[in-house]
Amino acid sequence: MTSDNTIPFIEEIENPQDDELSQVSVYRYRSNKAFDRNQIQRDIESCAITRTHNNEFGIIHQWQSSDIRALWGKLGNRTVTVVDHSGNVRYFHVNRTLKSSGVTEFFEDNGGTGILIYGGGQIQNPLVINLESQFGFTDLTQQRLSYEDIRSIFQRYKRRLKKVQIDPSEHGDWGGTSDAKLKGNRRDYIDVGAPIIDTINDDETVHIISFDSNENEVFVHGMKNEINVRFTLNSTSVTINAPQFTLSSQAQASSNLVFYDMARNVYRRVIGDTIVWLQQNVGERQLSLFQYSVDDEEDAV
Repeated sequence: MTSDNTIPFIEEIENPQDDELSQVSVYRYRSNKAFDRNQIQRDIESCAITRTHNNEFGIIHQWQSSDIRALWGKLGNRTVTVVDHSGNVRYFHVNRTLKSSGVTEFFEDNGGTGILIYGGGQIQNPLVINLESQFGFTDLTQQRLSYEDIRSIFQRYKRRLKKVQIDPSEHGDWGGTSDAKLKGNRRDYIDVGAPIIDTINDDETVHIISFDSNENEVFVHGMKNEINVRFTLNSTSVTINAPQFTLSSQAQASSNLVFYDMARNVYRRVIGDTIVWLQQNVGERQLSLFQYSVDDEEDAV
């Protein structure tokens, strides 16, 4: 399927402030159903929003590459206010406006099918429902990282931590937040030499629930300049917060597609290639948490 086959749609127009972020969370799922590239391709085509499949939710673009990646969209209507040259206020009802979007990426996973979902918010549940009902992945299970793998990733970013969340439930003598020597400047990292960070580094029984850091100098085709991207890693997702970026003058793709290329780049940098994913067991999630942060108000790198 090429983008020429899909019905035209309008990306929702925004007027963001300079510090506004674009966010997406990346989740990993698995099905025992064998990976079948040709069947997945047929299922993608059957879910396309085209002139003959004029539904409001479906696939609006597929990347033309060896990887199987599809952009899903939820379309709707929007009223646009326009002031004409005479100063008169006019209202237009715009159909087929892209209200929310997400991406699915399919790959072979130890005899089954692995799926990355770039979503969250309004798009997450419809994506999972469609993967089950339209693609036949009826045994989908969400994957998670072990504490050991979270710790190994944490070690790579320990010198540029923005926030750390740990579970001290097994350490009755664990101190309060005053034990962490943190800098108050919102753009500084947590002091890597703080005693609390030393404790987390040295004591492998301390469970790291999540942490915030950033990937610097991120660049993908279609962007004009490199950007620094903040992310949050926990056991089931990587949430990516990117500042607004400018498209290059030679960009062929829309900002929506470039954004998802950027998110994929960051996700691959963070997770790497050596992680062994486990089946999610919600019962293992512990609720006793302490949170250490440079600035709880901080939203940007």
